[in-house]
Amino acid sequence: MAKTQTQTPQTSPAIVVIPATAPQQVVSPQVLASVLKDKGGSSSILAFSARYPMDDKGKMLKTGNPYVGRGIVKIARTQATVNWNSSQDKTEGRGGEFSGKGNHSQVVIVGGKVTPLSVHKADIETTLPEGKDDKIANRVAVIKDGVLICTAPKPRFYLRYEIVRAPGKGERADRQMMSESFYQAPDGTLIADEDIKPFLPKSKPRTDKTDIQTTKLENITELRVDGTVFKII
Repeated sequence: MAKTQTQTPQTSPAIVVIPATAPQQVVSPQVLASVLKDKGGSSSILAFSARYPMDDKGKMLKTGNPYVGRGIVKIARTQATVNWNSSQDKTEGRGGEFSGKGNHSQVVIVGGKVTPLSVHKADIETTLPEGKDDKIANRVAVIKDGVLICTAPKPRFYLRYEIVRAPGKGERADRQMMSESFYQAPDGTLIADEDIKPFLPKSKPRTDKTDIQTTKLENITELRVDGTVFKII
């Protein structure tokens, strides 16, 4: 039988805590997107908390999994850097392998400045390079007058970030990630990592020597940047 824990999770001392006196704003994911689009070229580091429903596609294995359909969520708190220009340059600068494969999102650039946002390519005007298979990952954003052209009434925006690692010598991958997470049932009961781990997909080793990721804005519950705390509802 799966074990559960009821103690309050400990906060890692490596995670920066913003004082309670920091200004706070309660915003929707759409308003947060508007805030982040104006953060191009500003602070390149932020912290955020996110809530990931584990019943979403691809989050858990289904066969023999006692947690399927139980409303389990993963809660994560992360320190991250944002606003880098080229993921290829970042990868190759560290001696990693750049796959050259496209992806489903496009970084948002405003006024020539890279922002912490990316947007789903299906929600903007794109074009297909000659000789490429017609897949969303292969499509390239159309930019007119320095602006992406949105084709959806509510574009799907993501936070584009790289997880911070602890300072130190040696390989980046050997240093601690400045991120912590735990799994929780709807009633607040914690699920032990060792109980849920057998039902999680195994991650492939990364060869790009980065920790670049994206998170849907609607999954973010709190974001702290430039001295302000944004609570997302």
